[in-house]
Amino acid sequence: MIMTTQTNQDQCAGARIAALLPIMDERYARLKGTLSQAAAGADIPDWRLDLERADLATVLEVMTPPPADDDDEE
Repeated sequence: MIMTTQTNQDQCAGARIAALLPIMDERYARLKGTLSQAAAGADIPDWRLDLERADLATVLEVMTPPPADDDDEE
């Protein structure tokens, strides 16, 4: 039963990552473009950099599976 649960959790984690990967790519590309503009001398407001960085961090956080619950094995 534990093996089936672990397999199901792995499949769910894989599906979550696959579903969010295009969003993560888009958010990363947006932040990279903004940072490139800033490096080239463009006047980018701090709030925009903070927003784009937080946007990417949020997607990465959602993609990360929660820690395993070890209490179930005891």
